Amino acid sequence: MLRGLVLCKPTTHQFLALRVTQAYVSLSSVPQSETGARTVSLARCGNREVRLIELSTATHGGEPPLWVELYDHDIRASIDSCRCSDLEEAVSAAEYLLSQQLGEGQNPSDGKDDSE
Repeated sequence: MLRGLVLCKPTTHQFLALRVTQAYVSLSSVPQSETGARTVSLARCGNREVRLIELSTATHGGEPPLWVELYDHDIRASIDSCRCSDLEEAVSAAEYLLSQQLGEGQNPSDGKDDSE
């Protein structure tokens, strides 16, 4: 299973595009939440995580099914999110949210569980 990346410095557009594509493919193997959404981590910086989310078309009707969100684990809430109509927009949204996050000087974490 793919895990979120640790980003100590800004990444290239091509690398992030590959990561978003890998995450999109892996969404099909992720269990749906109570709302029918599927979520995969793209990167984690400190207590914040950038995620790719695929909404259930059954419960969200005409909404575009892809979102990229910046999630704060400390407050257990989304801080910012971008609606995406395709993977190219998802890459741009991930770049934007990561640049915001890295620009705030958050300390990146390795995304690994210390118990491993």
